[in-house]
Amino acid sequence: MIAFNSPSLEENNKYFHDLMVKGIDVSFKEGDAIRTKKAYIIDFDNPDKNEFLAVNQFVVAGNEEAYNQIQTYKKDVQNLFNYNAFCVLSDGINAKVGTITSNIERYMNWRTVDGENIAPLTMPQYDVLFSGMFPKQRILDII
Repeated sequence: MIAFNSPSLEENNKYFHDLMVKGIDVSFKEGDAIRTKKAYIIDFDNPDKNEFLAVNQFVVAGNEEAYNQIQTYKKDVQNLFNYNAFCVLSDGINAKVGTITSNIERYMNWRTVDGENIAPLTMPQYDVLFSGMFPKQRILDII
């Protein structure tokens, strides 16, 4: 179990991010000696060896209301955000992405599916964001 020792959501979130990317020191007994090695939560070199789960936990109606709802959750359910890499706002057509410290102006559209070409505006933004941001290797690169 990971112990979060700070009253600051942002510090706890950074602490967990560091554990994900730098590994966790784990001590164990090997023969008569105590050894310490790094254990990694994520296998960045082999994305398919990781388990990925996307959850749509709540729906918020309105254009900018999703941002306000996330701010409320950050205050009321802080521990939910200790493990959060980014937040996605969507009304079912439009979609923007930011971090737990982003103000509304810093939430940005994800503009490409393949990482090279800008998607046409006729394609719903949530399709572009989900298709472009969530392939296993890309999401690991983002994290």
